[in-house]
Amino acid sequence: MLGQIMPKFLAGLIIVAVSIALLRTGLKRDQDPPEIHLPVPVNTRPFSLPLNNPSTTKVAAATHMEDEDIVVGVITPHGGRAYPWWVLVSYHVVNDSYGRLPVLVTLCEVCSGASAFIATVEELEDDTTLTFKVCGFAKGTYEICDHQTLSTWHPFRGVAGGGRLSGLKLERLSTQVATWKDWKSNFPDSEVVVASRELLLREHGTDERTAFGHPYIPEYFFPTSNTNDLRLPLNAPVVGMPPQHGQGEIAIPLRDINLSPEPKIFELDGGQILVIPRQLRSALVFWLNGLTIEGWSFDESSQHIRNGELRWSLVGEPLSKQEPLERADFYIAEWYEWVSSYPESPLFGHKPDETNP
Repeated sequence: MLGQIMPKFLAGLIIVAVSIALLRTGLKRDQDPPEIHLPVPVNTRPFSLPLNNPSTTKVAAATHMEDEDIVVGVITPHGGRAYPWWVLVSYHVVNDSYGRLPVLVTLCEVCSGASAFIATVEELEDDTTLTFKVCGFAKGTYEICDHQTLSTWHPFRGVAGGGRLSGLKLERLSTQVATWKDWKSNFPDSEVVVASRELLLREHGTDERTAFGHPYIPEYFFPTSNTNDLRLPLNAPVVGMPPQHGQGEIAIPLRDINLSPEPKIFELDGGQILVIPRQLRSALVFWLNGLTIEGWSFDESSQHIRNGELRWSLVGEPLSKQEPLERADFYIAEWYEWVSSYPESPLFGHKPDETNP
């Protein structure tokens, strides 16, 4: 009996509720309801969402990887982790953790920029971990913001440009862009993010325009991009060094670094830097701070930086009795992205009146 009464009772309640609503809005039963305009969702594509704490596997078990795949490798004193380029182009931002260490990894396949940072700032209470997402476009690339304060950040400089944390800076981690073949050879004990190669079937990030240094800039990048500085081709990769060490910003063409595989010394206003080319797409950069400019080499078999009997790790940690090397703050991206942030940036090896190389 109750089962027969309840549906009728509920239907009656609905009719009463609708009638009350119509009376409150001044509508009669024979009138059409007002047209409701809902916001149209835009940019709901999956690749605009961050990748959070992805699964990893050891290099030896990485059957999903192919030798020619490009990876962004993050190097810490405790080991390395590789992020396949074909995974990163679908997300652009990774909120990850290495044990108890929170890590942010960023990639823009359009401007070829990639960076990694420790995702905390001392100014927040209790060393709050920050997590990030893409939130717009600025300065020739995308812009990220943290979920905790909604402050906006540059994805490769790791500096907050707006919001509560404006002016604060994340600590940079060393990164290398390399082929999977080179990475697994150099870091056989490292980890790699696990993903299905079906990601390569996604419309976004699947064609040749996602390749490192490809001369493609989408229309929606142009409003915030500096495409007027022709001292280099717009898509030429550069080692960009933000202001540090008593000097202003400066860019070094990656092609000059890759002229030969040997370590090179560059004389800057802030001092001498040691630059070691890595797999054509990356470099290691250290401030010498008075150390000799002679006798530097890189041992591919051990992945050690050497000078005579002295040895350092890839991140500049001493492996014998000497001081560590000071890592320079830099990232690699295409020329137009760099001068979108630093339009007055000097270009190493170019005179101020030169416009085209």
